[in-house]
Amino acid sequence: MWPSDLARADDTVFSTETTVGSSRSIGQLPLNRSRISIRPRIHPGDQVFARRCDPKELRLPAARLTWHVDADRGTVTITTDRHARLVTLDSGQPMVLCSDNHFDLPAGEARTISVRTLDGQPVRWDALRVRTLNAAKEGDA
Repeated sequence: MWPSDLARADDTVFSTETTVGSSRSIGQLPLNRSRISIRPRIHPGDQVFARRCDPKELRLPAARLTWHVDADRGTVTITTDRHARLVTLDSGQPMVLCSDNHFDLPAGEARTISVRTLDGQPVRWDALRVRTLNAAKEGDA
């Protein structure tokens, strides 16, 4: 039994059975209740189809990334105004290792990434690019 299945004495419980792929109205629900929970029931033998969504098909609000490089420590700190999907660092330099790459960054949070080269060469910080799948386009307000 799910914790949400436990109804308080003053809760009204609505229940209906239907098959996957069909719809059924259960009448008018009272709007004075603080929560309404709807869970489909899937029975053995039912076929459930789910479409895999490519991340670039998501319609996310445009995010503006800002980043600050601390070359002495070998880090870059990234922040965003909105949720940033698949943040990626690209140095354009071979043999570069980032402590994290391809991550989501929630709005208002900061992430500090360590960046170093495997061949001992200095990191070319001026070539560093930080991108996100839902980056704001030039000219977006």
